[in-house]
Amino acid sequence: MNKDALTAVEVAEMLNIAKNTVYVLVKRGELDCYMVGRKMRFTYDDVQKYINRSRSGKASEAKRPGKDVPGTGADALVNEMNLALETDDQESSDDASLVSPNVFRICGNDEILNHLARRMMEMVPGLKAECIHKGSYDALTMLYRDRVSAAASHMWDSETDSYNIPFVKAFLPGCQTVIIHICTRTEGLYVAEGNPKKIFTWEDLGREDIVMANREPGAGSRILTDVHLAQLGIDGHRIKGYDNARRTHLSVAGAVSKGEADVGVGPEKTALSTRGVTFVPLQEESYDLVIKESILETEAVQVMLKILRSFEFQEEFRYSSGYDIAGMGDIISK
Repeated sequence: MNKDALTAVEVAEMLNIAKNTVYVLVKRGELDCYMVGRKMRFTYDDVQKYINRSRSGKASEAKRPGKDVPGTGADALVNEMNLALETDDQESSDDASLVSPNVFRICGNDEILNHLARRMMEMVPGLKAECIHKGSYDALTMLYRDRVSAAASHMWDSETDSYNIPFVKAFLPGCQTVIIHICTRTEGLYVAEGNPKKIFTWEDLGREDIVMANREPGAGSRILTDVHLAQLGIDGHRIKGYDNARRTHLSVAGAVSKGEADVGVGPEKTALSTRGVTFVPLQEESYDLVIKESILETEAVQVMLKILRSFEFQEEFRYSSGYDIAGMGDIISK
């Protein structure tokens, strides 16, 4: 380890936090760094200074989020998360190849998407349709880079009180896109059966007796959480468990079920399928699929729309708790 040129990964390991949290600390001015080209580097002294300030309670004193802090809308969130995107040393293995004509990749986390991919392969000979399980932020950036054919998103913009459209405009600049509605879901809190700690609101997450299971930065549920915490003036990084990111809603609910955490945030459907978990509803969300307009008239997309709009497909989810499928397959923005 070169103590004069530490990477974000090495700093994250030293502090036992997620790599993206390192970028957020830099963005807030709490952790010093220097740039080598577009790569961010740190010195061992930079990290020790941050640790010493944290011990004295001065690390985030000047920039603690509150109601006067700008930036709980789409543009501010995109700018903050783009810092992490721009300074990543390499793309993930899932980003490695462009989409080929005979492959249709859907990026998102929901069982509807898995059913959709299987049905598409049944109806289009030679087509390989597959799901890549990533959060909304990663899904949209992969769509921008032509690594996936369609990106699922459920990101809330507090400034407009709307879902997905502001983020699509920010994440895909200059791209003509089509947004297709999949379903409406309810987001809320996963708590232990019977809710023994009486956790009912966003404000309860700031209690000292609470341990949280959290999604990774960029997941729709994580964005929803961060925005509400910022509006309440709660520094998420002070919540126990906040920085231990989990890649799926199921792993968040599972942590609550096993007693590893007191609370998590996610869609109702996952809570209903996890034993020992009670769901506290907080907010309805629009779960949508985004594609580039350039592929709208292709056979694969037209078949996808036909499937989503079919009575047979919708009937699979019509009476499934956690989904409102009204408008499934409707184009809501173009």
